[in-house]
Amino acid sequence: KMGDAGDARLQVPVVFWPETPFTHEIECGTFLKPRLGGERTAVTGDKLGRLCLWKVSFDPLDPVRSLLKPVALLVGHKANVSAIVSLSESRFISVCSQGSVALWRSKDGKCLAFKGKLLHELVPNSMTVLDETHVLVAGNN
Repeated sequence: KMGDAGDARLQVPVVFWPETPFTHEIECGTFLKPRLGGERTAVTGDKLGRLCLWKVSFDPLDPVRSLLKPVALLVGHKANVSAIVSLSESRFISVCSQGSVALWRSKDGKCLAFKGKLLHELVPNSMTVLDETHVLVAGNN
């Protein structure tokens, strides 16, 4: 990331996959809006506040052989991810039970914006996109 002249900062994403698969107890998930060409991406959220991006391969002749391949593990929330909503084929929003909200880019897993405890007295459990700039969050207190 380059700021003002003389203010150069380098951001390097680090990705690692352990030899043994990580546990991912899914709390919620969604498919992103499909890309041209039909490739699909799924996003799931777990109890530890992590999100996983999955590439989805459908076999039209044998749906049982459809595959989910993990692509990236995203870390950002400090509590269970309670809802995820797709904004487009490349962006999605996640919200956790503590009320933090994050905007993500799916092609590289970058968190584009994060607001902690935005929803103070609400434990969110669903979201709906209203238009390009508004998302409705529902839940209980």
